[in-house]
Amino acid sequence: MAGAAGYLFARLSSCPVCAPASALAGALTVRADEDTVRDVRHRFDQREHARLRSEKGLRWGGMTFPEAA
Repeated sequence: MAGAAGYLFARLSSCPVCAPASALAGALTVRADEDTVRDVRHRFDQREHARLRSEKGLRWGGMTFPEAA
């Protein structure tokens, strides 16, 4: 998708009529990339949190701590 957006950006930026649209397309592409990075980081954080919970024996319900018992 980034390749297609780059191609579109290059084609639009060469046209004097389309140049403003080109700038907008570039800004939208950067925004979409930032959103994708944020989503990937969020999924990684969720997996990491679940892994740490399972290592420490934490549970969703009562949040038990078996090592403290």
